[in-house]
Amino acid sequence: MFPGFGTLKKCPLLEMSLYDTCGTIGDKLRSGRPRKISTGQRTRLKILVNHQAGISLRKIVQKFNVHRKIIQRELIDMGIHYRKKSALRYTEKQIEQVPTRARRLYRTLLNNDFELIMDDEKYFTLTNESMSNNRGFYTSDPSTMPSH
Repeated sequence: MFPGFGTLKKCPLLEMSLYDTCGTIGDKLRSGRPRKISTGQRTRLKILVNHQAGISLRKIVQKFNVHRKIIQRELIDMGIHYRKKSALRYTEKQIEQVPTRARRLYRTLLNNDFELIMDDEKYFTLTNESMSNNRGFYTSDPSTMPSH
């Protein structure tokens, strides 16, 4: 061993035979295992998934006819990660609307045989957003949120 290098000393005959067969003594780049999906499919996958809400890997897998883990690995290689939207805070205007909307809901249900149980959990926002707070989305830039 060479002190400080941590590599074994190669036999000169081995180095000469390696040079004759490969043309170099060092290590060449290897191609590795080929990808399961083509470059065009990777581009299509990026367009389908990036900045989109409510995307399920199980549904995407059916389009590409590969295993779920392959799609997941490809997305991570492209820098696209699964994220969840944090729960939104109520604005002052929305807080003012809560009692009037609760009274309106109570009056609507008062005439029928309903038992109304109310709590203060945030299951949905007061605005008409099509993306619910509990759904995840895939994005390469965490600062941008999908619009739908």
